[in-house]
Order: sequence, then structure tokens, then C-alpha cells
Amino acid sequence: MGRTREFDEQDILERATRWVWRNGLASTSMRDIVATTGLGKASIYNAYGSREAFFRRMLTYYIEKRQSQSLSLLDNTRSGRGALEDYFQGVLQSPSDESYMSGCLIINVTTEQSPLDEETRAILDLGMKMIRDQLIDAMQRGIRDGSINSQIKPEKTVPCLIATILGLYVMKRQGICQHQLQDMINASLDALGPDKPRLQEAVA
Repeated sequence: MGRTREFDEQDILERATRWVWRNGLASTSMRDIVATTGLGKASIYNAYGSREAFFRRMLTYYIEKRQSQSLSLLDNTRSGRGALEDYFQGVLQSPSDESYMSGCLIINVTTEQSPLDEETRAILDLGMKMIRDQLIDAMQRGIRDGSINSQIKPEKTVPCLIATILGLYVMKRQGICQHQLQDMINASLDALGPDKPRLQEAVA
């Protein structure tokens, strides 16, 4: 086990998260961690044991603090489709400047072409499962409340939504205008419905 940590871990993990978010996990060295956190190399090893263990703690921090916050947009009192609209708008409005990399860190790291140890991969798999489960839950709610077509199969549709999310992040970094990105979101959501007969009955 690591020694008692004599530093503000949340601040350190936040600094590291921003660095990896901007530069990627594979290209981040121990020297980069030292430079961005201000901790000495020995302090990092004493507290976490290894570079890989530090990254695992950082990814867990991201899931607990940032990913959970963004996914909360899918767990609101609006219709299932409305929850998806809120989430995609959150993606659209997320920062994409040089100081703060655009995108979901879990998706970014998952799509990096670099080898990862089993423990790190398990954390990434957990993060991706959280995204999938929340999207599926929102679609299921939408089917129940009539805001999404009842013929939609959430488990089969969720990969398309994740692909749209990934595409939005990539296109944002390329500087594609928000109007085009909004069109992309609209096309993805329009494919989900709604279940028109039930909505007409509700209006009537």
C-alpha cells in the first residue's frame, strides 16, 4: 500500500486529468505527471506505486466526478427523448479549446491505439458500460412515455448513439461549426421516433 498522502489528492488528480484529456494517456510520461502536478517523482511512486496505478486512480476519479455529472443529464424528469437531447446538448457545449480537450476522457482513452494493462482496461470498460447503460435507460423511458418509437431496440441502437457522440467530439476538435453538429444530433435523435400515435393520443 502507498504511504499517507501529504497533498490535496483531488487537486492533483484534476491537474492530471486535464493534462491527459489534452494530450492523451499513451503519450503522457512520468515526467509530464511531475510537471503538471508539481509532485516529485518519489512522492507519486510512494503514494501510488507506479505510473499505471496513478493513471488508474485518475481514471476512477474522472468517472466518479466528471462522467457521473455529465451522465446525470440522462437521469432527469424529462421524457426519455428529452433526456437524450439534454445529454447531446451537453456534448455540443463542452469545451474544445487548447487548454481543455474536448470529449469524454473515457471514450478518448478507449479509442487510443495503445496497449493497456488489464486493470486499466477494466476501469475503461466500467466507464463505457455506464455510458451505454444510461443511454439504454433513457431510450427505454422514451419508449414507455411515447417520446421514442416503440419499435426501437435500445440495445441495438446504443452503438449508433455512441458513434454519434464520438463523431461529435472529433468534429468539434476539427472546428466544424455548431450548426452542422446540431444537424448531426438532430438526425440521430430523429431516427428514434417519436412514437407518433401515442403522442397524438396524448395531445387529444
